[in-house]
Amino acid sequence: TLIGSIISALSQVKSHATPGSALITTSQGKFSNSFDLNWAQAASSIEACHCVHHMSNSLKQVVAELISLPSPASTLRDVLLRGLKVKGGEVVKMGIVDATHDSPEMLQEASVRMGKQITLRKWDDDVYAEIRKSLYHELLALLGLPTKVNASPRL
Repeated sequence: TLIGSIISALSQVKSHATPGSALITTSQGKFSNSFDLNWAQAASSIEACHCVHHMSNSLKQVVAELISLPSPASTLRDVLLRGLKVKGGEVVKMGIVDATHDSPEMLQEASVRMGKQITLRKWDDDVYAEIRKSLYHELLALLGLPTKVNASPRL
């Protein structure tokens, strides 16, 4: 399934990430970030319930994978949790992405340039991801994701 492919791709990205890695996404055409209710309702009522349950569990796994990635964008919550539909220019204004590009080639050039800049900062990706995840502790509990403490305050 598409959701299974997304989960697999995100898991692969995380397992191959090195310090300073960045996830670059591209698209052509349209993508829906919501349930396919017509598909679910086409089945009998028992099957429809099963379909909705299956879609819910699948999307929960995608959210768990995405929220585990380091990302500075607090507005990502609206896209992931509320299904907010946004276009390229809007996500730049929201701070979810840094830029949009007109072609895959332009995106690749900009990605390499940005990757080099990020590498110079020497961020600890794991710490950054855990800080971000700590902002959504209720969501982490719902998704069954563990959290770890990277530093304890000295009071």
